[in-house]
Amino acid sequence: MFRKKSYQIKTSDLRKMLLVEKVSLVLLIPANLCFSLAAITHMWFELSGVHYGLWWAKFCQSSGDCQLVPAFFTNEPFCYHLLQVACLFAWGGLSLATYMLLSTKMDHRIPKTLRPKRQIAISVICFMSVFAMSGALYLFYFILDEFPTEPKVLPELKWSSILVGLACLLEFVAGILLLQA
Repeated sequence: MFRKKSYQIKTSDLRKMLLVEKVSLVLLIPANLCFSLAAITHMWFELSGVHYGLWWAKFCQSSGDCQLVPAFFTNEPFCYHLLQVACLFAWGGLSLATYMLLSTKMDHRIPKTLRPKRQIAISVICFMSVFAMSGALYLFYFILDEFPTEPKVLPELKWSSILVGLACLLEFVAGILLLQA
């Protein structure tokens, strides 16, 4: 009664990816993993024994007891909201650039003047995301640097902020490669 339809993907139906797009995709996937891992941790910066992350801060007492506190309950709630919005914008741009390289479903949303060179549109998204990511990293450092501490102690970089910097670098290189295509 019911026939099984066999769905075959023809090679002519698949869009051939340029080598530059493949290399950019190889750079964007680890960048997305690095930023995702960094975003869920509380190890971006350390200041006076307190570990600050994007969503929460870890306060440890001298007795060894530690508490995770939502980030907006710390000293600068407005700046944290600004930081979180910048990071979400950067994360969204990074994910959108990766998706646009993998699929052509978003091509109809690209402005008509940029459709013949979709790589330029994707590279613009990469650059906007890199700008938001590096701006968020700078803003985070600036927020913590302004905290009142007894002796003037600078915030110490932790592994999550290094992952964000690596993601920023990888996405920037991918954007430059796409711009050259």
